[in-house]
Amino acid sequence: MYNSLIIASLVYLATPAVNGQHIVQPYRVVATEGQATIECRYASPPRHQPQELHVTLLKGLYGDATVCSDYLNSTARRKQTPEPNACVITLSERGVNVTVAKLKGVDTDMYRCMVKVLMPPPYLVKRGNGTLVYVPEKLRCSMTEMQYQAPTLDQGTTETTKEGQGLRVTCVALHLPLVVAIGILILGVCVITITICQVKRITTRLGEMVEASSGLRHE
Repeated sequence: MYNSLIIASLVYLATPAVNGQHIVQPYRVVATEGQATIECRYASPPRHQPQELHVTLLKGLYGDATVCSDYLNSTARRKQTPEPNACVITLSERGVNVTVAKLKGVDTDMYRCMVKVLMPPPYLVKRGNGTLVYVPEKLRCSMTEMQYQAPTLDQGTTETTKEGQGLRVTCVALHLPLVVAIGILILGVCVITITICQVKRITTRLGEMVEASSGLRHE
């Protein structure tokens, strides 16, 4: 009986720690100004807080590329990894947070955390379910467009051009005056051409009438 109690106690001590280390991540994160924070939380609060961890951020559908990694412990709860893929890894009571900066549109991908619990035993390795990090691209106008836009921007429009979507709308909207100007120019050329043709026809007609009247006088 005592042996059964000992075995049950050992199972009780080990099982919650394993279950507590199951990593859950948000489905989708949108980067802001090229920066995104991925939360890697325990599915349930662990009974014993990990004292030493090794955290790795993986990139790709199958997590085949390492973005950054570092060790954390109860005293060093925040680490910044070196360049080029600099991350800030922070340890919390519910898991770890990994912040990645300098992201671009091409960095849109699936990211997942891999957490290795080194202390206390048992040694555990858990992977998160993955987070789709979407990095919006900023649309920029060319220098020619910017020079053309400057005289037509009001204060409200200037402020909206700071954001990607606002800049896109501004660029498209500011092409309209140019299109209108070209249309007016073409219309003006057409009107002038038609007018010249009409004048020529009237002149030719008057010339014919003058010649006809002169012929009648000679007869």
